[in-house]
Amino acid sequence: MTNPSTEGPVGRHLAILRTVAAAVSHSLDFEEVLEKSLAALTEVTGHELASFHLLSPDGRNLILRGDRGLSPELREVNLVLPYGEGLIGQAVARGCTLVVHDAIASPDLLPTARPVVEKEGIRGFVCVPIRARDRILGTLSLGRQ
Repeated sequence: MTNPSTEGPVGRHLAILRTVAAAVSHSLDFEEVLEKSLAALTEVTGHELASFHLLSPDGRNLILRGDRGLSPELREVNLVLPYGEGLIGQAVARGCTLVVHDAIASPDLLPTARPVVEKEGIRGFVCVPIRARDRILGTLSLGRQ
């Protein structure tokens, strides 16, 4: 008999939660927890790229606070993103998960990001707003080639 806690989607989600819980229990250092969490998330989901943005205090921009798998060029175009613009900015403004099957073909891709996304062959993209008490704090994004 197989154990449902180790196989399938539920098992993958539990693996992420265990990794995050282990990171938090070993360190309360935000950067370390974020790094381990993004590593677990990309490993379990099969995405090559992950980024974590926080909304700036004035609410006008999203600031890159952590990433995994981003090239220097992709990191550069993602350092500061305008609220409400581009794929990540729109996910925050709309307050809902954004799923794009062909990022290069998306008319919502930021013009500054388009050359890098094309060069790196990024296709699939998912962006989830992160909430706390009905307030959006930032986003978690995943990409794959």
